This record gives sequence, C-alpha cells and structure tokens, in this order.
Amino acid sequence: MSEGKIRGKILVDLWAAENPLTLQTISEKAGLTPSSTMGYLLGLIKAEYVCVPEKHQYAITLLGKKALGLPKTDKELADNILCSVPKEKAFHFYN
Repeated sequence: MSEGKIRGKILVDLWAAENPLTLQTISEKAGLTPSSTMGYLLGLIKAEYVCVPEKHQYAITLLGKKALGLPKTDKELADNILCSVPKEKAFHFYN
C-alpha cells in the first residue's frame, strides 16, 4: 500500500472514531507496527491533519476532515439533511 493510502486510512480511522485513539489502536486498525504508525502520525501532526488533545491520544482536525473531502457541517447543511421530503421523493421499503 502506498504512503498516501496509509495516511488516508489513518485519517479515516480517526474520523470514524467518536473519541481520540491511542497509538496501539491506530496501529492495529492500520495493520502497521506502532513505530511506523508513529512516523505517519508525526507527518500528519506536522501537516495539522491530526492533533494530540491528551497525552498519547490522537484525533483528526477540521483540516484533516477537509483533506478527506468531507463537507463542513453547518446549520444550513444539517437543516437540508434533516428536512422532510414530499411523499413522491420519499424512499419506501415496501410498495
């Protein structure tokens, strides 16, 4: 796997987690050794895609989410997602 794909996988794993992750957890999810995972994390921290909110805990930043291509969630986007739709456009499990 290329370095870019590994960095992307680490960012996706951090994004999917509700709380900051430890080095051990990230290395297990990425399938890497802790030392090589730390190397990738240092690069992501330097690029400001990952932050260290607590000692030995890593979390994705807004810049990291933007690098993944995730849209910025604001009130307008949330309202569009949660608004009701007309019956004609609604999804139905059964006909």
